[in-house]
Amino acid sequence: MGKVACKNCDGNFEVEVKDLKFYEKIKVPPPTHCPTCRRQRRIALRNERHLYNRKCDLCEKDVIAVFPQKTDYTVYCNECWWKDSWNVMDYGRDYDFDRSFFEQFSEFEKSIPHVALFQEGDNKNCKYINYGLGNKSCYLALCAYCEDVYFSHGGIKSKSCMDCTKIMTCELCYECVDCNNCYNLLFSRNCNNCHDSYFLEDCIGSSNCFCSGGLRNKKFVFKNEQLSEEKYLNKIKDIKLTNQSIKDWNEALQRISLKVPKKFMNGMSNENVEGDYIDNCRNLYDCYDCLDNVENASYSDFCGINSYDFYDCLYFGIGSQLCYEINGASSYNNCKFIYYGSNLQDSEYCQCCYNCNHIFGCFGLNHKSYCILNKPYSKEEYEALLPRIIKHMKSTGEYGEFFPISISSMPYNETIAQEYYPMRKEEGIAKGYTWSEPEKKQHREGARVCKECDSDFMTISQEEAFYKKFNLPVPEICPECRHKNRFNQRNPRKLFDRKCMKCELPLKTSYAPERPEIIYCEKCYLESI
Repeated sequence: MGKVACKNCDGNFEVEVKDLKFYEKIKVPPPTHCPTCRRQRRIALRNERHLYNRKCDLCEKDVIAVFPQKTDYTVYCNECWWKDSWNVMDYGRDYDFDRSFFEQFSEFEKSIPHVALFQEGDNKNCKYINYGLGNKSCYLALCAYCEDVYFSHGGIKSKSCMDCTKIMTCELCYECVDCNNCYNLLFSRNCNNCHDSYFLEDCIGSSNCFCSGGLRNKKFVFKNEQLSEEKYLNKIKDIKLTNQSIKDWNEALQRISLKVPKKFMNGMSNENVEGDYIDNCRNLYDCYDCLDNVENASYSDFCGINSYDFYDCLYFGIGSQLCYEINGASSYNNCKFIYYGSNLQDSEYCQCCYNCNHIFGCFGLNHKSYCILNKPYSKEEYEALLPRIIKHMKSTGEYGEFFPISISSMPYNETIAQEYYPMRKEEGIAKGYTWSEPEKKQHREGARVCKECDSDFMTISQEEAFYKKFNLPVPEICPECRHKNRFNQRNPRKLFDRKCMKCELPLKTSYAPERPEIIYCEKCYLESI
C-alpha cells in the first residue's frame, strides 16, 4: 500500500504488506491515522493521576474518583458500581441508523453510571490508587501486586518503594526508573539485580556502588573507579544527601554515563524486535515496554505475558490474542476498539466490560453475550443486525477508527495523552477536545510549596518515615513534578534511523541522532562491557 497521508496530522506513514495482511485477517480497513496519532487517541481516555474528592451518586459516601463532583457523568463508588442494586442492562437501547455510531455511543455512555476508580482484584487500604490490581497499603501509585508503594508509576510485585517509575520485584527503592530485582537502591535507572547502592545507571548484579554507570557484577565502585572495601566505605561515610547534593550527584552520574557506551535499545532475550524496553519477546515492531512472551505485535505499549497477534494495543496481555486498538485489557480473544475490561471474546467498540462474548457498542456489562448498546438479542438476531451496523459505520467512515478524542469522558489535559503529546489549551479546544481548568493555587497552612510549579503539597506519615530511615531530605518539588522528571528520563516512543557508533551497522533506536550518548549495536555493546 505504501505511503498514506494521516487524516489527523497530515504527515505520511507507511502501511506495509504485513500490516495489510493483519488488517485483512481481523477484517478491518487499513488505518487512516499514523501510529503516533493512533497512540494519542487511545491514551486520551486514560486519566491515571488526577483524582478528586467527591460523593458517590448512589450511597452519597465520600469517595476518591477520577471525576470531580461537578461533571456530566453519574459516578458510583467501586462498591456501589459492582452491586446488584442497579442493572446496567436497564440502559440498553436500539441502534439508530439515522445517526453516527460515535454520536450514539457518547450519548449512551453518559447515561450510565461510571466507576469512581479503576481497581481490580483485592486492593486493601488503597483508597488513592487508580488502575491498581491486587495491592496493599499503597498511595498514589499505578501498580500491581505491590505493598507499601507510594507516588510511583508502573510498579509490579514491589514492596516499600517510593517515587519510582517502572520497577519490578524491587524493595526499599527510591527515585528509581526501569529497575528490576533491586534492593535498597536509590536514585538509579536501568538497573537489574543491584542492591545497597546510590546513583547507578545501566548496571547489573552490582552492590555497594556509588555514582557509576555500565557496571557488571561489581562491588565497591565509586564514580566508576574500583576501590577496596575500606576505601569505598571511607568515601561514602561522610556523604550527606541534601536536595542540592542529590542534584549534583545526578549531574555527575550523567557526565559519567555519557562516557559509557549504551545498547541501542533497552531489553534482553529478544528475537527480531524493534522498539525499546522489551524483554523475552519476538517479532515486534514499534513496540515499547513489552515483556514475557509477546509475539507478532506492532505499534503497542505496556503489553505482556503470553500474548500474540495484535496491533495498536496498550496495557494489554495476560493470554490475549488477535486484537486491534485496545486500551487496558487482559485475556481478550478476537476483540477490537475496546477500552478497559477483562475476559472478552469476539467483541467490538465496548468500554468497561468483563467476562463477555459477542457484544458490540456496550458499556459496563458483566457476564453477558449477544448485546448491542447494552440491549440483549438472540444469537440469530445479533448475527443478523451486526453486519448492518458495521456497513452503516463504514458508510460514515467510523468503522476501523478508535473512539475519537472529542468524546473521551476525560479532559485531554488530565489524561496521559498530555504527558506524551502535550498540547496548549487553545489547540485542544480548537480540535474539539474537552479541557479542565486547574484550580487556583492556594497555599494551605502547613503545606510545602513546589519550587517548580508553585503548587502546594503535603507529606504523609509513611513518606516521612521513609525519608527518616534513609536520611533523605524532604523533596522541594511536588509528587506530580517528581513524576514528570522521572518520565523525562525515559526514551520517547519513537524510532530513529542511526548507525552503530563503532561498526556502523544500521539501527532503529529511540535515541535521537542529536543526542550525546554513545550508541552501539548489541554485538559491539556486549564486547565493550
